[in-house]
Amino acid sequence: IVLPNVGYYKILFNTLNLSYSVALLPAPDPINASPQVALVGRGFYDHPGMNWQNTLPDIILLDKDLTNPYLFTKTIKLGVPAGQTYTTAQFIFTTNNGWSGFWRFSDGLVPEFTVPNDGATGGDFPISGVPVTYKVTFDTYLNRAKFEKQ
Repeated sequence: IVLPNVGYYKILFNTLNLSYSVALLPAPDPINASPQVALVGRGFYDHPGMNWQNTLPDIILLDKDLTNPYLFTKTIKLGVPAGQTYTTAQFIFTTNNGWSGFWRFSDGLVPEFTVPNDGATGGDFPISGVPVTYKVTFDTYLNRAKFEKQ
């Protein structure tokens, strides 16, 4: 599917006859975008001091997209940090503004659909001392998160 312009679209598929329809969604107002988004929790290999704190330096600020103010990304490593003994990773997204703005997940075991200021913590995913690298992409307009193993 080739989309005519940059933007957010709703695409409906009919798998019986292989047809589809495309509708442009209303453009989000950049004024409503969060200025910062961070990952908080535990099990981030390169952040041994992070254990559910919500202040720098023990959070992971995501990089804001240059053209889409609702899109944030970061490459991270999940694994047991040096000096820690827990063996599972847990996480949510936050605005780095205390706990006044955060996103958890509709299903903590399948962390994809986020719920602003509600939901379930993503996690209890097994980790080991060997870190695994992921690219995290979070769209605050669609409330969707993606963790891609690198």
